[in-house]
Amino acid sequence: MELDVFPKPDFIITTNLACDAAQKSFYIHSVKYNIEKNFYLIDVPYEYSKESISYLTGQIKNICMDISSKSGMKLDTSKFKEVINLSNEFRKWAIKVNNLRKTLTSYPPYYNGLNFILPFHGLAGTREAVVLYTQMYKELKKYLDKEEKEKSGKNKSLKRILWLHLKPYYKNEIFNILERENCRVVFEEINYIYWPELDPERPFESLAKKMLSHFLAGRIDNRINVILKAARDYKIDGAILFSHWGCRQNNGGARIIKDSLNKVNIPTLVLDGDCVDQNNSSQGQVKTRLQGFVEILNS
Repeated sequence: MELDVFPKPDFIITTNLACDAAQKSFYIHSVKYNIEKNFYLIDVPYEYSKESISYLTGQIKNICMDISSKSGMKLDTSKFKEVINLSNEFRKWAIKVNNLRKTLTSYPPYYNGLNFILPFHGLAGTREAVVLYTQMYKELKKYLDKEEKEKSGKNKSLKRILWLHLKPYYKNEIFNILERENCRVVFEEINYIYWPELDPERPFESLAKKMLSHFLAGRIDNRINVILKAARDYKIDGAILFSHWGCRQNNGGARIIKDSLNKVNIPTLVLDGDCVDQNNSSQGQVKTRLQGFVEILNS
């Protein structure tokens, strides 16, 4: 937005879940584009309750009605239901993909689950997300079927890694190092299905429930419970938490998460870095810490 790469928006909507910097950043840009009156902040309550659902539902509905009024476009309820149904269809296939990955160890070349953050979180409710995850399921199923046929040659020394938070989205050697050391990321926290099936007859309330179900909302216990469940389901040997310096909700819980995993004998590496600016990360230090972590896994 600072480089004017994106077209000028008519409306900006953000939430205080899970990045508390986003609400400030996006408000600054609403001022830049002179659309402060079209800036909406969705306040996601701390606790999941009937009152919270009602409060959040009201916010989403009011924002929708205000945009409808300002744009002169009437809300198409039949289209809204269609979007909710597509979201449920996407959710169904994403669950099927996640279930495959509980036992899958080999993946298509260059596959990395952390690359699917956009379709998983930003395209839910679109036909494209359904097509993508249907195709992903079919492709991964072929790999799993092949593994089942070749059980005798299965790599028993492979270390199964759970990845927490995001990754550096620039050229780096992290995953190449892990592969060389016979370690593989078999699941990522961001791909966990945390929300219930949505009700197309109650779309606003369904979206409110989805937001409130997020494991980054409320107490850190919510996130730890998800992490421990994933560690059990995916038979994890070790976890890596990429601690992006700008994400306070992630950094603040790093030690608690590490201690919780250590209690169930899962070594955890808290890897300090930057998701978007490689100048804030030392590749040499990252390599050294990864190698030390691998030694712990193999000891």
